[in-house]
Amino acid sequence: MLTKTIIVGAGISGASLARLLAERGESVLVIDAKDHIAGNCYDCLEDGIMVHKYGTHIFHTNNKDVWDFLCRFTKWYPYQHKVLGLVDGQTIPIPFNLNSLHLVFPKNMADKLELRLIENFGFNKKIPILKLRESGDGDLQFLADYIYQKIFLEYTLKQWGLAPDEIDPAITGRVPVYISRDDRYFQDRYQGIPMGGFTAMVGRLLDHPNIAVQLNTPFDKGMQYKRLFHTGSIDEFFDISLENCPIAASTLISSNLRNLASRMPLSSIIPAIMIGRESANTNGFWTIRQTKRLLPLNIRPRSNVALTNDIIPSLATKMRNYTMHICGLLRM
Repeated sequence: MLTKTIIVGAGISGASLARLLAERGESVLVIDAKDHIAGNCYDCLEDGIMVHKYGTHIFHTNNKDVWDFLCRFTKWYPYQHKVLGLVDGQTIPIPFNLNSLHLVFPKNMADKLELRLIENFGFNKKIPILKLRESGDGDLQFLADYIYQKIFLEYTLKQWGLAPDEIDPAITGRVPVYISRDDRYFQDRYQGIPMGGFTAMVGRLLDHPNIAVQLNTPFDKGMQYKRLFHTGSIDEFFDISLENCPIAASTLISSNLRNLASRMPLSSIIPAIMIGRESANTNGFWTIRQTKRLLPLNIRPRSNVALTNDIIPSLATKMRNYTMHICGLLRM
């Protein structure tokens, strides 16, 4: 039987597209290989804690149309994401910023380096680490080498299997050096986590009489359709094998993310939702996340702390992609 429109993927992008088409009078079939909706944003309650099964997600955008559209399907908990890094025995804000600078260097040295940064690049600017390393200023070269070694090198080797200068600058540019006192990971105007979780929000997006959803249903090129929207991995659609590609290798590691969950007392275990180490060679973990910090409803007599040696997919990339997809759909 010919289906007019099939959407592959029941995540935020697929669900948003389905909703917009449905509201225009079209019948839509949404399929997903997973046994649940919401894609990689899937979350669920475990012992009173909202757990993000595929890594922590925070929605953020500067696009008011996108924000207003999603506000039809959820209320938001205003959440400002902050990440700390464990460097030289103390926690500092990540991305590396002026507050980080003053935490790791003596005051006179930090003041001098801050002045050099502002003179060369300006205040409230984000500078890719590789651009900072190209500076002809001796003081900034010293700072760039310090940040490169302490923040970027081992993490990039862990995630991509390559040194930072061996991969596309757009990748290392995702976590720039931020010449600012703003400790937030993102500076977008609209930021938050859906009240009740991402899964509930996506469920409301898909709740329309013109939308049918089939889970446990991988896409098959033998399916009959008039129009197809594929929101999954594009290489899978084209049957491209990327086994020897660093990006694909990282994705494979990510999909096998190993959570060593342990139950801790309610009192704060770590001072932020996520802390990363400059090296994963000691103390047995690469990042530590405390998911009770995501939503007020997560606060219960017991707290969920996950230690992982594997890769946590890029928050910035995921949420940026969802925003771009929805923004494009709203213009259709």
